[in-house]
Amino acid sequence: MFWVVVASNAGATIYQAENRADPLEEFESLDNSEYQLKKQDMSSDRPGRSFDIVGAGRHAMSPPTDPKEHAAVVFAKRLAARIEAGRMGGEYDALVLVAAPKMLGRLRKEISETTVPMIKHEIAQNLFHMGPKQIRDHLPDFL
Repeated sequence: MFWVVVASNAGATIYQAENRADPLEEFESLDNSEYQLKKQDMSSDRPGRSFDIVGAGRHAMSPPTDPKEHAAVVFAKRLAARIEAGRMGGEYDALVLVAAPKMLGRLRKEISETTVPMIKHEIAQNLFHMGPKQIRDHLPDFL
């Protein structure tokens, strides 16, 4: 049994197949509804204001991270936790990661060293909008 995890900032779909000849079947879907919000809806209000250390000047404080970026990082952690749970539960023997380059990088940071050897292939493309047949066409022949 192998999993093909297809992810974007907006969500992820986990497909599974018993062997190379079997078609991919959707196993689970995860949604990142936080990322789909508009930036102005993600933060409560304008940044706060602060006084200068010296003098009476005031200036606006900038948020430490972009809300969209934060939502993508949180989602990558959630997806990596699901991948870890699948490994620990024996739900797959091999793993293929398919994600846009930035999301793939976020996932790599979050996946444990124990799971890394189970990753048999990575595709740095956003194929989240495609169906299982089109995704299968992007996979190498050895899968």
